[in-house]
Amino acid sequence: MAGKTQFIKRKQEVSEADKTKVFAKGERREDFADMWSNTGNILLVGLPGSNRVALGRELAARMGIQLCQPADMDALQRDCAEGNRVIVVPTAILEQPENVSFVHGAGKVFYLMADARQLAERLEDRSPSGDADSLWRECALRLEAGQAAFMTALHFIVQASGSVEDMAEDVMEKVSW
Repeated sequence: MAGKTQFIKRKQEVSEADKTKVFAKGERREDFADMWSNTGNILLVGLPGSNRVALGRELAARMGIQLCQPADMDALQRDCAEGNRVIVVPTAILEQPENVSFVHGAGKVFYLMADARQLAERLEDRSPSGDADSLWRECALRLEAGQAAFMTALHFIVQASGSVEDMAEDVMEKVSW
């Protein structure tokens, strides 16, 4: 059948077929309880060039809480234990699976997602290397290597292609859930 789209139709028998469940904004889901921990922490993960620090500053200012940029896992654990912080998570910390699990449970985790070209352009703008193409390749490799950890740690994705103010608005809306 040229030109016609065929859809697979399967009937699945389910118990309580008439029952529905709707999740409203702010309703706590039992299957996603870790995000609702009472830490008050907002953790920002992503690669260099995703504007984590700029977004962290903006969020900390809007919320009246402290911005933390821990250098290592010990400092990250201390900052998370304090609570009510915006924390920029160093990318290297997420190279260890046990650290990914810790970050996931330490507060609401936002992955600032951007493509390799955009990351490279931002990094080149900040510190010109004269070899933007090599920087792009390096960002692509780092993105490929880190993607699984970012996706495992996250609760929310923030598109890092917009302005810091737009990203902050997106985070503020999601924090209110």
